[in-house]
Amino acid sequence: MSTIPSGISAQLGIAIESTYGTYAAPTKFVVFNNESIVQTIERIESPGIGRTTNVMSVDHWTPGQQENKGTIEIDVLTKGFNIIWEQMFGASVTTQPGGATATYDTTHTITDLMGTSGTWQIGRPDSSSTVQPFSYVGTKVTEWELSQAVNEFLKLTVTLDAKEEKTDQALGASSYASGAKPLPFTGSTITIDGNSYILRSVSIKGVNGAEEDRFQLGAATKLEIIQEAHREITAEFELEFSSLVAYNLFRNAVSGSEVEVVIRFQAGTAIESSLFPFVRVTLPACRFDRGGPSVGGPERLIHTLTCKALNDGTNEPITLVYRSTDSDTYPSDSSSLSPSVSPSLSASTSESLSISVSPSLSPSASASLSPSPSA
Repeated sequence: MSTIPSGISAQLGIAIESTYGTYAAPTKFVVFNNESIVQTIERIESPGIGRTTNVMSVDHWTPGQQENKGTIEIDVLTKGFNIIWEQMFGASVTTQPGGATATYDTTHTITDLMGTSGTWQIGRPDSSSTVQPFSYVGTKVTEWELSQAVNEFLKLTVTLDAKEEKTDQALGASSYASGAKPLPFTGSTITIDGNSYILRSVSIKGVNGAEEDRFQLGAATKLEIIQEAHREITAEFELEFSSLVAYNLFRNAVSGSEVEVVIRFQAGTAIESSLFPFVRVTLPACRFDRGGPSVGGPERLIHTLTCKALNDGTNEPITLVYRSTDSDTYPSDSSSLSPSVSPSLSASTSESLSISVSPSLSPSASASLSPSPSA
C-alpha cells in the first residue's frame, strides 16, 4: 500500500528497553487517535555587555537542556495493550481463567517504575510520502487516564517523558493484531460499595509522582526520572441525581469508611465460550471528595462524584485486569510492592475472577467481582 502524505499513514511502535535510554526496536504496534510529543531545546544566552551593539552576538549562545514530552490518545483494544499497562503500573502476572484455552488474564499492579522504560517510535509522514521515524528513548509514563462517555469507546491517554529524541533509527515494519476491537460504552458497568450505578461518563486518572527535572552537569539530557511523591489515583463519575445514596458517599465520608469501586469495560464478542475480553479496574479503598448536585435550569439534575484511591494496608490500591488472547509478559520487579503486601499475587482460575493478594504476616485477603452473565 502506498504512503499517504498525511497523518493517515502515521504509526506508533513500542518496545520495552533493557537499559534506560538505549534504543529498542518496536515490538508492538498500536493504532492511535492523536499525539503531541515534541522536543524542546533550551537556549543559553549571555548578555555580553561590553560591546556597542543593539543585538546579542552570535558567539554568546549555545543549546541547553532537552525535554521530550507530550501525550498520546489511544482507543483501548481487546489485544496488544499489556506493553502499555506494564509501563503505567510496573508489575504484572498472567494466568488463565478456568476452562480457558485461548484466554488470558493479566493482572497489573503498581510498583516502583525505576528501570521500566520504553522506546516509543512515532512514524510521521512528510509531504513527499516518506514516513519519518521519531524514536523517543528512555520514555516513562508520568500520568495516564482511562475515560469513557456515552456513545464512545474506552480511551487511554498517556503522558510521556522521554530522555532523548532520535531520527536516525529505521522505521519499524508495522504489524497489528488481527481482530483487535475497541471497547464500547454499552459493555461498561460499575459498582460502588457493592451497588450498581448507571453512569453518563467515567474517568480514572493516575499520576505516578515522578520528578521530571533530573538534569545534571555534563549532559543536555536527563537521568532516569525517580518517583519522589505518592502516586495519586483518582476517579470521576457523572451520573443522574436519583437519590441521596451516591451523594452520601461524600457527605458521610470519614477515615475508615472508604469503599470499593469496580469498573469494568467489556467487549461484545466472546473469545471463547462465555469469556469476553475486558479491562477491569478495582480500587478497594476509595474516599469520596465531591458529590453534590445543583440546579442549573429546568433539565434533570446531574451530579459528579470524585474519589481518591487510598492504601488500606491489605489490598493493592489499584488493580487492572486485562482479559485478552495475549499471553505476553514483561519484566517487572515484584519485590517493590507496597510495604504491607507481599509479592505473592495470584488470579483465581474460577469463573468468579477472584483476585487474591497475600499480605505479609497477615491472613490472605481478597477483592472479588462476581461476573455478569457474560463473564
